[in-house]
Amino acid sequence: MDVLHAQFISGHLTMEEIKTVLGSDFAQAWPTLQKKFTVDPAGKYFNVRLEEEKTKRANFTESRRNNLKSSHTNTHMESHMNGHMDNVNANGIKINKVSKKIMPFSPDDFYKNGSEAFEDIKQDEAGVERLLRIVQRSGYNSCTEIILMRAVRHFITKEEAKPSFVSRPKDEFKTHVVNWVTKNAKTLNQYG
Repeated sequence: MDVLHAQFISGHLTMEEIKTVLGSDFAQAWPTLQKKFTVDPAGKYFNVRLEEEKTKRANFTESRRNNLKSSHTNTHMESHMNGHMDNVNANGIKINKVSKKIMPFSPDDFYKNGSEAFEDIKQDEAGVERLLRIVQRSGYNSCTEIILMRAVRHFITKEEAKPSFVSRPKDEFKTHVVNWVTKNAKTLNQYG
């Protein structure tokens, strides 16, 4: 292993370098290790497999670097990342994380009341399934959709009473619901 490490760092090795690396183990280890090394035209030893892996890694790294530099990355990423890569700063300004463009909020970005929020969450079948899986993974396997939605309704009612409810964007509020369910999954049986 030490000889491979030395080759990785220094390139092809002379016999003297191999003796230095192996130290007192040279006489015992080299006859076995020698089978795994090839001699180049300069008389230096190298492991062919390590050489190939090192070259493959260098090529891969270079391709990733070129991909990052390419001009198509921003437009390519923007097209399918815009919808879920928005962020809201402390001033309530919506900023797209990919394009860094400021995007104005519309009144449709917020819930008007708790009933609207509850209906929106209830209608999202995939979202409800996800919440049920979260609860069941926490150990509450007998949780039904009815119990889950009662708990979500309770949470939304509490949140609606807070002044910040109407200024919280829908996507952020939905994430808040998921986080609450995750945190309280083991205690949702009280809503049953």
